[in-house]
Amino acid sequence: MLYREDLEQFIGFFRDACTTVTISDSKNRYDSLDEMQSVIGSKIKDLDIRGESPGLHFLLNQQEYAKGSQTTAIFNELRTEEISEAAYALFLKAQEFLVEHQRPLVRWPLAIIAVVALTFTVFLFNRQ
Repeated sequence: MLYREDLEQFIGFFRDACTTVTISDSKNRYDSLDEMQSVIGSKIKDLDIRGESPGLHFLLNQQEYAKGSQTTAIFNELRTEEISEAAYALFLKAQEFLVEHQRPLVRWPLAIIAVVALTFTVFLFNRQ
């Protein structure tokens, strides 16, 4: 989960390394996160950050129609747009940051409650 400060830090990686940085969503292009917040509010539904020289592209919650289907696929992606040491170094830095801020697949308190509830339910049915 990324908070505003985290997102500012993440975009800072692009601003420090790239000559040009573009921030956009599926509807608009923005000069800064402040401008984005003034237009769409504090809830970001999708995000596209593109850095050039070195080329790095980050997509968050992008929607794409599957071929031959009416179903949309939602995906996140971080990729280099060029083959260079600078692009690869920026990619690794951004990837490490994203992994550190990634939500865990299992939320332990919820998993523990579910296991306890399941055990209790099985115990009740076996008593009868």
